[in-house]
Amino acid sequence: MAQVSFMKTITVPNTCEINCLGKPSLEVKTLEAPELIGVKPPSVSNFELCLHVSIGDHVQIGTRLFSDKKYREVHILSPASGQISDIRYGPKNALDVIVIKRDKEESRLQISDQKTSLSTYQLSQVTRDSLVTSLLDGGLWTSFRQFPFRNIPDPKQIPPAIYVSIDQDEPFLPNGTVLLKDHIELFGIGVAVLNNIANGNLYIGVSQKNPRIKSALRELITHQIIGDYPANDPGVFLYHTKTSSELNNAWYITAQDVLRIAEWIVTAHYPIDQLITLGGPGVSKPMHYKTRIGMSIKDIVRETTITPNPRYIAGGIMTGRTTTQDDFLGADEHGVNVLSEETDQEWVPYIKPGLYRPTSTTAFLSALLPIRRHPLTTALQGSPRDCISCGDCMPVCPVNLLPQFIHKHLENNQENLAIEHGLLDCVECGLCSYICPSKIELTATFKSARSRLEKTGVSS
Repeated sequence: MAQVSFMKTITVPNTCEINCLGKPSLEVKTLEAPELIGVKPPSVSNFELCLHVSIGDHVQIGTRLFSDKKYREVHILSPASGQISDIRYGPKNALDVIVIKRDKEESRLQISDQKTSLSTYQLSQVTRDSLVTSLLDGGLWTSFRQFPFRNIPDPKQIPPAIYVSIDQDEPFLPNGTVLLKDHIELFGIGVAVLNNIANGNLYIGVSQKNPRIKSALRELITHQIIGDYPANDPGVFLYHTKTSSELNNAWYITAQDVLRIAEWIVTAHYPIDQLITLGGPGVSKPMHYKTRIGMSIKDIVRETTITPNPRYIAGGIMTGRTTTQDDFLGADEHGVNVLSEETDQEWVPYIKPGLYRPTSTTAFLSALLPIRRHPLTTALQGSPRDCISCGDCMPVCPVNLLPQFIHKHLENNQENLAIEHGLLDCVECGLCSYICPSKIELTATFKSARSRLEKTGVSS
């Protein structure tokens, strides 16, 4: 499974183009670092946190804030220099965020003795163990995720393969062309690191809709991917290239984190910047921003007009989490999306033609009109009800599952049958919930079941 020098094509048939208003422009604006920076734990279930700081402590860029009790060498480092002003806890007394009040003149902790840039050739001569140690010391091991539960992998393991998807087709996350502009060489260095970590079993995918990057990285890319959301999800990428059961435990990493790894290797400085998007129909000027890791939602939306009664989503519209202006963006969350919060019931909606309502069927007149972008809101357009066995969720599952059957098995506490129907292959894209006419939160149900299975030790 060594990385190949020619490009293969994957066509993902069961995808959905979500035509939502608020697509970020390709313009990139740099936001100045704010007074307060918030550091959140990774959004994974297997990180058992060990806190290293207290309120009032002074930290530098690169100071260890907390580590994983299970994998003691996995750390989260500070992206700012300053004083710990607050440590906030959430439900079940779990750490929510560490707030740092930045110094006017920030300082860096010397993390590594590495002081010279490593070329791609030099990287090929470095041992895998030394690269793993370097990434652990640099606080970048949390960039990796492992299937099927998308958790941080054991540093002592060797992955059966690593998958990288350059493009994110979920509304609305950073555009691959914007991300890699002027960073092609840096990305190549990151790829060399991953190739070493994966012992050559590295797969890199790019959307067919991104010909510029496909051309610029033609020596590195192994697959072009055809399809709408979520064709470029690494789980979908894995499903359509899987040749053996051992790949069920493959790893993946985002293109942005590949750049961060390369920056660490080249400079020996902990990377503190990231590219994010501000988008959605609730934003007056959706665009890309270069920001400091850990900015608050309030600081990100400060320079734009937001719809009244907004809902803020950290991450993509389909898979992100609902949050507030006072919260902070996690290092693994690369977007802020804003929708209009609508809770009022629509009056006699069943007699309206639905000219402006998105639909995947011919239930509304909008299905007969040219494709247009819709002002997506939080309105459910009806109350939840029992599954009607319509089968609408099946044609949109990108990994060919039968969501309604998995749901019914889980309702009947038949988890073994749910696994047989592919529960562990679910990529949690949210399309089955989005499409369900009964308003059933299928994705949330599957996530909960997968979490229970993880605790019981089921791995593939």
